[in-house]
Amino acid sequence: MDIKKEIVWDSMKEHYQEIADSINSRGMNYDSWIEKKRHDDNPIRIGVVGDRPDDPWYVEMWQNFWWPIERKLEAWHYKYYMKPMQRLRSGYPDEQVFDFHSFHSKYCLSRLKVFQENLSGWPVGIAGTEAGDEANAARWEEVIGEMVWAFEFADFEYNEYCDDWAHIRFHNGMRLFGQYYFSLWD
Repeated sequence: MDIKKEIVWDSMKEHYQEIADSINSRGMNYDSWIEKKRHDDNPIRIGVVGDRPDDPWYVEMWQNFWWPIERKLEAWHYKYYMKPMQRLRSGYPDEQVFDFHSFHSKYCLSRLKVFQENLSGWPVGIAGTEAGDEANAARWEEVIGEMVWAFEFADFEYNEYCDDWAHIRFHNGMRLFGQYYFSLWD
């Protein structure tokens, strides 16, 4: 299992374990807990609007017909009107500012992967001043691979749930990116 799936799985497992412990401490299983929540005087709605028998007919109609149309219209409005207007105003859509690390990671990652596949040169003396062409080429491939890994990791989520080795490797890839920034040409 790769690191991304492992991190997500561990955080989800902890969250669901907390819910299960909370339910079991009350002496009930999950199904009885859901039924209790459905029939409380002040219920927490489980499921979607329109799933209860006391809902009027128009609630179900809204849920099944109008609500999906409204969501698609909102998405269309943002994609075909708001984003182009933002691009005209500032040169980029606002979503690229709000989530800049993710946008920048995707932008750099795709280009670094193409660069990694088509290597034809390397910085002078990357593996040392006395090293030959093969050692320099191998070291440059390692450096680009480390940069690619760092940007893949940053695009996923850089957070506190990751192992220490992942943080160290990420910082190393970013350090190499900064160190060899002006060498990233072919």
